[in-house]
Amino acid sequence: LLDMRTAGAIHAKSDMRRLVEILRTHIPRPGEPDLRGFEWFYFQNQANPWQYSFKATKGRFDISRHGPTLVHMKGKNLACVDLVTGVVSLQNKFNLPEAAFPGLVVSQNLEWCAFDNGALKLLDLRTGTRKELGPVSRHAMAFTSDGRHLIAGTKESSVRIWSSLTGNLKHELEGHEDSVVCLALNSDSSTLVTASKDNSLRFWDVRSGE
Repeated sequence: LLDMRTAGAIHAKSDMRRLVEILRTHIPRPGEPDLRGFEWFYFQNQANPWQYSFKATKGRFDISRHGPTLVHMKGKNLACVDLVTGVVSLQNKFNLPEAAFPGLVVSQNLEWCAFDNGALKLLDLRTGTRKELGPVSRHAMAFTSDGRHLIAGTKESSVRIWSSLTGNLKHELEGHEDSVVCLALNSDSSTLVTASKDNSLRFWDVRSGE
């Protein structure tokens, strides 16, 4: 009840980001009772009054926890949508290819973006600097949680880890016998799980590359 009074005061100040933070603390975890009253749902509706529509072509958008923010292709540009406030900013300095490409990922700190249009490219969102890293499997890409490394599966069955800052290849992980089609990282990006067309899953230590 006290938090809902606080939420009311914050709502009166139109501080929607802080309002969302308070509301999130009341979302029950799996197995916990849901104690939210009508006030919570009222403020939740007030905190999310906006709608945003875009062409959700598969693989051409990603969500960063920074904000959080939705990033998607818009012509040759990147559109960044603040998912709390609904504010849209258009990054138009990159001159990206208009042809549809199947893969796009952004780092959680919104400093890096990688996309695959036949060859994997690493884009510094702060400077617009672009590096070409080579061919990779579609949709098998991810940044580590700190954004310092980009990981991608290849059509040749290996997994490659690059430095985001330099574009240099740090590790090439070998063990699969066919293309790597999917990968995922744990919360601190210390462990990587990869899946391949050879019907196998493999676990890797990201730091050592083993």
